[in-house]
Amino acid sequence: MVLPLIALFLPNLGTGGAEKAMVTLANCFSQMGHPVDMVLASREGEFLRELSPQVKVVDLQASRVFKALVPLTSYLRAHQPRGLISSMPHCNVVALVAARLARTKTRIIPRQENTMSHAARNAPDVRGHWIPFVAKNVYPWAHAVVAVSNGVADDLFRFIGIPRERIRTIHSPCTIQQIQRDSVCAVNHQWFADSGCPVIISLGRLHVQKNHETLLRAFRIVRDRRQARLVIIGEGPEREKLILTAQQLGIMDDFWLPGFVANPFAYLAKASVFVLSSRWEGLGLVLVEAMACGTPVVSTDCPSGPREILEDGRYGLLVPVGDVEAMADAMEHMIDSPVPKEVLRSGVERFSPEKIAREYLKLIME
Repeated sequence: MVLPLIALFLPNLGTGGAEKAMVTLANCFSQMGHPVDMVLASREGEFLRELSPQVKVVDLQASRVFKALVPLTSYLRAHQPRGLISSMPHCNVVALVAARLARTKTRIIPRQENTMSHAARNAPDVRGHWIPFVAKNVYPWAHAVVAVSNGVADDLFRFIGIPRERIRTIHSPCTIQQIQRDSVCAVNHQWFADSGCPVIISLGRLHVQKNHETLLRAFRIVRDRRQARLVIIGEGPEREKLILTAQQLGIMDDFWLPGFVANPFAYLAKASVFVLSSRWEGLGLVLVEAMACGTPVVSTDCPSGPREILEDGRYGLLVPVGDVEAMADAMEHMIDSPVPKEVLRSGVERFSPEKIAREYLKLIME
């Protein structure tokens, strides 16, 4: 029996959380026997190399997502996939409009990765402010809207008025087995060989959303009480500001900002504590990745996702957003009384790619 075609639509396959999740889904659908098209506005990005050879890449050759509207409409008319999953609000808008123009029966499933209200309020350009207005008008055209957490779903309902029953919560997939394989690799840095000095680690884009400044200030408190080191893996526009803050706090000798790291999980698994200091998240899948590595976690109780992932504190400590003292205390607590690795790893199976892919297939086939 020939299974129906499934398509996924993105601007490109750059190194972001949405791109990573969509590549994971595409590979999983392909493993299940479905023909899969990864439809890209432009064929570029680091994650291209992560795609299964069985996944066909469709290059719409558009310099911007909105210029992909006409070629995406033509693609939908010509290929009529059973379902098309899109991610990122501007992609979701283009996918829904293209389906209307193509008059296709394809089930369009926009995937909301972030809390739209927070993203809109903190948008760096005009596009981020008008996307919610457009989404309010076109998201109702979707077969169903997927939110990566219940908090994101509630935000969509409150912020743009999508009926709550039209929104399905499907978490992002986490490549648990691959992460665990990568986590046992050696790292070439002396801090991770010094068992007498705990290393606190964070992983994510250096962006105002991630609020790394609070983490630096909390680390200063910890470092004043005991010997400790801090590593923040990632790149982004806040790099120079974070370095300046670290200099002002006098912690540069115990702070490392390595930038992009090909295999961050090898470092993550060897750290004493992982910290997510975000002001807001869609889900915060990096918490699941840390748990898969067996690393104790501390997170802000930000909207949305961390409380869902950590099950109200069962798998890690939650602290108020921006509370430097509470974060410092939580980090110390996890250094001294870590959650056992087996407990952490028991909490990640609900994020397995196979489980998440089946939830999408159920939605596409209904």
